[in-house]
Amino acid sequence: MTSFQESSTMIIRSHNSRDPDDVLHHYSRYETSKSQDFDLTIVLPCLNEALTIAEVIKEIRKVLFLYMLKRGVSLNYEILVVDNGSDDGSHEIALRSGARVVKEGRRGYGLACRRGFKESRGSIVILMDADCTYDPISIPKMIQLLKKDKYDFIVGSRLRGTIERKAMPWHHRYLGNPVLTAIQNLLFSTRLSDAHCGLRAMKRDCFSQLRLTADGMELATEMLIEARQAGLKIGEVQVRYRARPRDSRSKLRSFRDGFKHLVFLVRRRLISR
Repeated sequence: MTSFQESSTMIIRSHNSRDPDDVLHHYSRYETSKSQDFDLTIVLPCLNEALTIAEVIKEIRKVLFLYMLKRGVSLNYEILVVDNGSDDGSHEIALRSGARVVKEGRRGYGLACRRGFKESRGSIVILMDADCTYDPISIPKMIQLLKKDKYDFIVGSRLRGTIERKAMPWHHRYLGNPVLTAIQNLLFSTRLSDAHCGLRAMKRDCFSQLRLTADGMELATEMLIEARQAGLKIGEVQVRYRARPRDSRSKLRSFRDGFKHLVFLVRRRLISR
């Protein structure tokens, strides 16, 4: 029986190229399993991301292809796009790009993420925005740390990683994110540098310990509070945060969403006393 490493090497040699772009479509049969058992699910909540969703899926495949090729291992994974009511063709583009797509008709980031967690079939679940702002190059490190049982839940850190020019408004980088993260650390002892990073990973069997109820952006905060109170081991990995592609619009409303996070933090602190 031919091993994954041998099969992947033959594919590359047959095309006389070391460029993953040249072999990805020939590699698709090694990409996922037809069974219900997966090592990894990448959840991409999506609302009108037609300009970026195909590129995000392609980048994830490339990173995982190189990870498997380098380590000589097989990784059965699925890319799960949660369509949160897109009307720009994102759903169809994601399907053509080879992703599994489910619909969450109720609008809200938290609702889309929770639906993705429920539908995921991998033993490790990666949550990542579908707007090309996060470089998936950090995903293999997250996978390795979770597999080694060093952590149960890993959050990316843009503030300790790399933030490209014009990727993050100054009031997010120097005011909103640091202040809200500091308040969360103070109230819940989470000891993080970037509590609102949209790239994170968790062991799927830990989800049963989290009581997630937030419908909006506050889910990012709720996940960390619940993980901390459940006694999960939480770690950070540096990530690269990139500028949003031209004509791609952010769904974040800075002051409104920031205030909601603050109210959520205070309310949870009062409830947990």
